[in-house]
Amino acid sequence: MKKKLLLLLLVVNSIFVYSQTVNVVWGPELKEARKTMISDILGRTEKNFYALRSDYAGTRKVDVVIECYDNKTMDLVYSKKVEDELKKRVKDAGEMKVKNLDVQEVYMLQDRIVLLVSYYNSKEDYKALYAASVNLSDGSLSSDLIKVDEIKEVKKSSKGAFSYAISGDSTKLIIYHDEVYDKNKPERYAAKLYTNDIKLIWSKDFEMAQLDKDVVLDNFEVDKDGVFYTLAKLIDRKSEKGVKVPNYFYEIISYTPSTKEIKVYDLKIGEKFINDIRFELEEDGNLTCAGFYSERNKTTKAGSAKFNRASGVFYLKIDKNSKEILSSKLKDFDRSVYNDAISKSRKADKAEDLASFEIDDFIFKKGGGMLMVSEQYFVNVVCTTDPKTGIQRCTYYYNYNQIMVCDFAADGTVNWIRVVPKYQVTTNDNGYYSSYLTVVYKDKLFLVYNDNPKNALLTSVKDKLRPMNNPKKSLSMLVEVDSKGNIKKTELFKNKELGTICRPKISNQTDENEVYIFGEKGKMYRFGKVNL
Repeated sequence: MKKKLLLLLLVVNSIFVYSQTVNVVWGPELKEARKTMISDILGRTEKNFYALRSDYAGTRKVDVVIECYDNKTMDLVYSKKVEDELKKRVKDAGEMKVKNLDVQEVYMLQDRIVLLVSYYNSKEDYKALYAASVNLSDGSLSSDLIKVDEIKEVKKSSKGAFSYAISGDSTKLIIYHDEVYDKNKPERYAAKLYTNDIKLIWSKDFEMAQLDKDVVLDNFEVDKDGVFYTLAKLIDRKSEKGVKVPNYFYEIISYTPSTKEIKVYDLKIGEKFINDIRFELEEDGNLTCAGFYSERNKTTKAGSAKFNRASGVFYLKIDKNSKEILSSKLKDFDRSVYNDAISKSRKADKAEDLASFEIDDFIFKKGGGMLMVSEQYFVNVVCTTDPKTGIQRCTYYYNYNQIMVCDFAADGTVNWIRVVPKYQVTTNDNGYYSSYLTVVYKDKLFLVYNDNPKNALLTSVKDKLRPMNNPKKSLSMLVEVDSKGNIKKTELFKNKELGTICRPKISNQTDENEVYIFGEKGKMYRFGKVNL
């Protein structure tokens, strides 16, 4: 059902889910600023919600715009260029110049928006990170640039990068950076902890025993007590040459500021090999890890180990104080998972693993346990060469396929694994309209994504899914996954009839009962709101 309300210029699409009506209320069509795009929905207050607009080409990272929209009408309230605000704080004739500034991150924390802006000083060879708060009323900067971190001895070829994480209770901000890369020196990194109003709590430099070239750090977390955690992927170069086994393993490293203690948590699951892992901190402060594993020593026909292929899922819960593993569970994929994920029955019957699933989200359940949500993603590149001119042309195929949902019980036992059939293949667009939005409501999980209209009634990968390769003609689907793993598909809206195309990557659930959906087509865009 579609209605046009002339006064508010709203469009309402109604669907029926779990015996009550869910409305998608659309705001007015708005015109994009030239060569820009909405890159994130930052968050909301009672009256407004806020979005980030970026330079489409991504050539100038200072070219970002903070936009404010009315919660009820979803019309634009104001649009403020960050560069204009930075010019007011920086004197071009002085030490810092706007042209050397990059906006690294923009995030919303409770009732404030914070900018993290880096500055590269080529003369003195360092890179600094600054923070500034934004007035929600008009988008102007409410404070001077506050220096929060610095990387020294920066090389032109490796200017360094900063990362950040926010504690679960939103009271603390951790700023992290790797020191300048040197493959022959030990891995060095640094972290600083701040309050949410940018006041320093502690600062620490770290040096590991492993060489820089053998360490990859990721998945940074900080708890309410200011304890800092990071996931380390470590390469073992002592592996016997010629033996086809994985040569890396994982550890979690923590730093407790009150005792200045550094702990290392070993992540091992017997003879299985971890090929993808993620961890988060639960409310009790303990560490929950989950991911995919494969069998050791299994090789492909070419002889290389199957590092990116999974034959099952695992769960670990670790005591943060004693480092004791409180729970360790493994579950091989059973034949039903292969049947749900592989379209051809003969291949599904013989399959021993699945490729290219990447972990996107952990969703913790109120009664204990969690959901792990993953998506099959990969890029194919096909290049051809003109025999007359020698010019090579390459086409990039972005594949965003099935979604896997794994339900873990409180003790880590796998209750069920479901594969939601999805088939999205687009070219040379970085999957602009692909992937999906995760929505959590009560004990149900909802997934929103663009699909080929011919797939609307299909519920299995065996049903010969058609690829979603033309976003303009696609429809947006709503898939419900209930607490038992049952799947229900519902058409949310047709993008062609609505005159806009849903962009799931940008859409965002801002609280338990509200979801913002972003749609864009050509030079026009609009926001929609789902009240659950």
